[in-house]
Amino acid sequence: MAVILNPIGHEKMSLVPLGTQPTTWVVPKAWEIAEPITPRGMWLLPVVTNPAPSAMYPQVTGWFAADGLMPTQMSVCTSVSIIAELVAGGLGAALLPVRMAERYVRDGGVRAVESSPPADNGRLYIASRAVVDDVKVGAMSKLIRRVVGEIEYLG
Repeated sequence: MAVILNPIGHEKMSLVPLGTQPTTWVVPKAWEIAEPITPRGMWLLPVVTNPAPSAMYPQVTGWFAADGLMPTQMSVCTSVSIIAELVAGGLGAALLPVRMAERYVRDGGVRAVESSPPADNGRLYIASRAVVDDVKVGAMSKLIRRVVGEIEYLG
């Protein structure tokens, strides 16, 4: 059982929609960049993302592709938490979950910026083996829904 973002799906996997994960572009606080940011305005700047085939990678590359571009300085990192730290350290821009970005905005290291086109939000699902239909999976699903509701994680 797992909570996954933008799954492709599989015949042996059960996917139950959890909701939308709002995302936002964040840039280092020191960057003086006009809003809304655009692919054309960002493609020469450093961008940090998860590597393919992660869910974040097509969100980022798709945003640039909407303008027929790819970032010229794209670095990859497998940890979303480390990506947030890299942005706070001034090393590049990133597309992050809004709830994660809020902490870094509060701490003053990053700035959440409006974008045009808007960033694609992720879709979260609760995933489990399709053949498993037991009380534990149901109980965990209920708990996950309660927790994400309490912390107002979903859009």
